[in-house]
Amino acid sequence: MRVSLSDIDCSYLGFVRLANLWSEISKVRNTTIHVDCSGMSWIDAHMAASLGVIVESSKILGNELSFEDFNYEISDVLRRNRFLYPYVIDRQGTTIRYTEFKEHETDKFNEFIEENLNRYEIPIMSDALEGKFFEGINEIFVNAAMHSESKFEISCCGQFYPKRNILDFSIADGGMGIASNVKKYVGLDLKPDEAIDWAMQEGNTSRQLDIPGGLGLNIVKEFIEMNRGRFLVVSHFGFWSMSSNGTQMKILPKAFPGTVATLEIRTDDESRYYMIDEGDTHGDDRV
Repeated sequence: MRVSLSDIDCSYLGFVRLANLWSEISKVRNTTIHVDCSGMSWIDAHMAASLGVIVESSKILGNELSFEDFNYEISDVLRRNRFLYPYVIDRQGTTIRYTEFKEHETDKFNEFIEENLNRYEIPIMSDALEGKFFEGINEIFVNAAMHSESKFEISCCGQFYPKRNILDFSIADGGMGIASNVKKYVGLDLKPDEAIDWAMQEGNTSRQLDIPGGLGLNIVKEFIEMNRGRFLVVSHFGFWSMSSNGTQMKILPKAFPGTVATLEIRTDDESRYYMIDEGDTHGDDRV
């Protein structure tokens, strides 16, 4: 079987293309599927986490994906971030390597986050804020690990884009999805995009959901808003994105086989960030 894959960026269209790819793959069993990438001129490298969900979901069906005919630039970045083998050294220092974590490896994940997201490009945060920021990212992982009922390990990946002045980081699982979780644990039967939006509102989310509603996540959301970055969540048919342009909610025409949460941080932000209860910040931004 042969299918084609074109450009994949972290956008609604990018996830439509991944969902279309999964729709084709999921029709067959115990098949080697040749993914023709000759028409691809770009991939956001952190989207490897989302692509990893499709690869692992395919294995459950007995299928094997063979990605073929990447151009050099795409092949190079996916080897530098260790999504494709053989790996090459990331001499540019821009990748956060593709890594998979078992559901019980919370401590290992926390070490990975602090090692890879505590970069000089990120705006300066106070120690207190930085702790809460990492706590929010940890909440996303914990809920994906414990409550999404993912069929395989949680995948993470990131990329610093110097020309675009942004750092992206994604966490992806192959679980039941947020809408199913909301219905199962809260009893609300919401549309997929509405379920994500409901889960992202402070005070609404229980610990049973993919996307948690604790203080850490709220701090992450407030920081992203002040930083004029972006917080994007895709879960099965649901697409949700929060940015300085407001909140965008859409339905994918076909389902993505899991949940992906992506944080996008603007690295040209020269503000210094503090918790609101840390007193006088002399004009710096408080979260």
